[in-house]
Amino acid sequence: MEPCGTRASGSANFPQPATTGFSPEGEDDLPAHAHDGVGNLLPGQWAIGEHGQKSYQTEIGAFHHPIDAVAHRLGDFLRARGFNIPASEVINAAINEFNDTHSHGDAHELADFHSPEWRKIRAADVPPGDSSRQMSNRPTRTKGGTKITMLTNKNHQQTPVGKFVEGGYIPFHRNLMHQLEDMGISHQEIKQGLGFLKYPWMQPHLLAPQGFLVSNQKQHGADIDESMMGRAPEGYFGDTEAVHTWEVMHHLPDAFFYPNVKENLQKKGKQPTGLYRAAHSMIDQAMQQGMEHIPNVNVTVNTGTLGSPQMINRPLHEILQTPDLREALVKDMAHVPL
Repeated sequence: MEPCGTRASGSANFPQPATTGFSPEGEDDLPAHAHDGVGNLLPGQWAIGEHGQKSYQTEIGAFHHPIDAVAHRLGDFLRARGFNIPASEVINAAINEFNDTHSHGDAHELADFHSPEWRKIRAADVPPGDSSRQMSNRPTRTKGGTKITMLTNKNHQQTPVGKFVEGGYIPFHRNLMHQLEDMGISHQEIKQGLGFLKYPWMQPHLLAPQGFLVSNQKQHGADIDESMMGRAPEGYFGDTEAVHTWEVMHHLPDAFFYPNVKENLQKKGKQPTGLYRAAHSMIDQAMQQGMEHIPNVNVTVNTGTLGSPQMINRPLHEILQTPDLREALVKDMAHVPL
């Protein structure tokens, strides 16, 4: 997933923290996503929230480091159920359980809630491992001893923008669930109210003000879709008009329409009968709206075979209204890899 956010001049991808957000040792870094997507920090100031969490307050809202995002949401969760206990106390109990049961405790011991280590941006790939009531073995530090607080994206080999800092690292997630269960809260209620505890990472939108970050998973990094346009300032993108496939098809080179075949010119795979039925169904729906809505362009159809083609050129209206020609068109197009 790549986080995408809304800034004053429109939507932007947020793959990396702003370099100016890093502070000297002993001082808190600014939260990873507290920037405008093009390297500029968002103006703001630190404040202590009602549950003891450190919040970076901006005009847009509050940004958090992962440990503080947990405290913020955990505090709300506990208060709604009548528990008058600081979120930091429950988090520290979970951290203690993690440390006490860790297979390499000295090397991967977690500091308590208030440690400045939690508020530095130090990113790594998702470490392997897991936790239970009896054992923890998930690494928390690099080989050099640096405390990991943020995680990079797992799909860096598939996304066009490569590897970037994505979510927060909370290796004590299962231990925190154990603490809440020991307080008499059911596992199902915890999953519903604090769903992020299912994993050792927090998604980016949980570290930023509501609506500031969204996932554009599986989209190209340069894509701007309608939902992003909707979050931009009024008039930023101007008027838009839909472009229909048939308006641009004639611009494509012939190679786009070559059938997907084997070396012996046989079509690959089984007959896609489901695709045939779906195509006929959509054609029927279009024709029911009136033939005047379908452009009557000339279409070339192979009524023979791939090895012995027999090409004809007919108006599209004639082909769609002639069962044999329509069937030939559907089967021909079903094997075009466009």
